[in-house]
Amino acid sequence: MEEYLERKFSQNPPAASPTMQEHYAPVEEKVRKCMASKWETLVLPPAELHKIVLRLPKRKAPGLDGISTAALRQLPKRAMVAMNKVFNGILRTGHFPEAWKRDKINTILKPEKDPRNPSNLRSITLLSHVAKTFERALLTRLNLFLSPRKEQYGFRTGRSTTLQLLRADNETCRLNYSGQEAEWKSCKPLATYDSPGGPCDTTEPSREGQTPARTHL
Repeated sequence: MEEYLERKFSQNPPAASPTMQEHYAPVEEKVRKCMASKWETLVLPPAELHKIVLRLPKRKAPGLDGISTAALRQLPKRAMVAMNKVFNGILRTGHFPEAWKRDKINTILKPEKDPRNPSNLRSITLLSHVAKTFERALLTRLNLFLSPRKEQYGFRTGRSTTLQLLRADNETCRLNYSGQEAEWKSCKPLATYDSPGGPCDTTEPSREGQTPARTHL
């Protein structure tokens, strides 16, 4: 089992390695300048943290600290304020607790598989929900300075990769109908192209006295 998990999970390069240090230097410099000039914008108020906690999923297995999302949602006001001070301290100092980087790995046997074969076990990594709450709070602050590209659909609120696939399907259909080849522009909903007379309308020509047959893409 240990050998199997060792092959499945690879360690990150040491922080002291020259490659990582070369990467850290410019990042830390930009973060330092941002923190110095816009610290008031980065401060997380307790009311906003409370809203983030209330949006946490209710049924999630805890990590190594044993703190579930249900417990976080029931925190009293004083404990919420204390956690808010810890989060703001992390933002101010840039120090992420080492304990939050450790996780708990559970294995689940695949249906009707031999449990003696490690490859038949599905591994699940459980992280600290306190750390996840901080990451959600941090994301709200990063979004103040980030401008994602318009074509990015994954990992964005209100968008998904499925929506991008529908957009690509609509646009391909439009280009095929109009004879264009290169330029992509914003497209209309799928129903518009599947409507009678639209570019995706595959209605077979009707014969006299018969109802036209429709084929949906």
